[in-house]
Amino acid sequence: MRNRTYSLIILIPLLALASAALLLMFYIQPNFDADLTRIGGFTNREFGWNIPQKITADDSITMAKDLADNAAYHDVVVIGDSFSHFEKPRLNRWQQIFSSATGTSLVTYHFKHVWLDDYLNSAAFNEHPPRILVMEFVERNIEAFVKAGRLAECANDEVAANNQPLTLENRSVAMLPLRRPTGIASLEEAMNYLRVNAKGNRKVNVFPLTTTALFSSNTPDQLLTLRDDQLKYRIAKTDIARLGCYLLARQQRAETNGITHFVVMVPPDKTSLYCPFIKLGKNTRCDSVVNALFVPGLHVIRLDRQFDQAVQRGEMDVYLPNDTHWGYRGSELAAQTLQDWFSSLPSTN
Repeated sequence: MRNRTYSLIILIPLLALASAALLLMFYIQPNFDADLTRIGGFTNREFGWNIPQKITADDSITMAKDLADNAAYHDVVVIGDSFSHFEKPRLNRWQQIFSSATGTSLVTYHFKHVWLDDYLNSAAFNEHPPRILVMEFVERNIEAFVKAGRLAECANDEVAANNQPLTLENRSVAMLPLRRPTGIASLEEAMNYLRVNAKGNRKVNVFPLTTTALFSSNTPDQLLTLRDDQLKYRIAKTDIARLGCYLLARQQRAETNGITHFVVMVPPDKTSLYCPFIKLGKNTRCDSVVNALFVPGLHVIRLDRQFDQAVQRGEMDVYLPNDTHWGYRGSELAAQTLQDWFSSLPSTN
């Protein structure tokens, strides 16, 4: 009898703890492709997207770790951040949409592993240059690039552009519907939720919105963004322009071969994109700084304009409510804007 009592004393708390863990895992929902809920200690029950997304049927583009990992010829080379380079399938696979639509082969490097200068000085570029070289970085990375000294002064010389014709195909892209998993989160996700909330959220801002028409989450009146979005306001516009001059010099270097077309693509920060709908507090900014980057002659894909128009039209989940990246609609817009830019070149008429 006494042994049974001791067993119950041990077993009952363990069962209670296990039940509490299961309830928490059920409540928070799986953290599928969502960085803001994970690092901010929020639940996907609150901020997960509810309207089904789409994902490309084809998943053939290459994510290379370094230059030695994939030095073969590709029509398109992308050097970018997490909007372009990722280890697992993501919803923001704009390159797959572009590659499938244009019939081009494509490889992506993360700029932390292969910087633009490294690639331009490599045998991979000099022996078999791509038709298109895309330098992609989200708006908040402007601050990191300036701090790293990626700066130059613009020369007064006229910028010589690559006038080689560039004809791209225009194919339809097969997309598959994707629903967000809403079952039970993993024990690891539950532990992370408890750990982040115990320490306090230090990395994610929550802004009230003036509308509920932008996101399909259960809390559409709130916007999650990275606090690092605010770092760009530390940088003087003159230094942002010097970063533009730095990129312009690399553009001239890349296009000297008469084959490669170099373009810069800057996804807007989530804070900047949804700025017109944010209820701002004191000493808080949300305006974009990308205009200072666009020095004369630099080939820039103006994603900010296309994304602004989509949000103003009331398109939902252009950026995901629980993530700092765009969803499939953002991927489509990015791929289409890049394709339209090349279609508009005088040399392709």
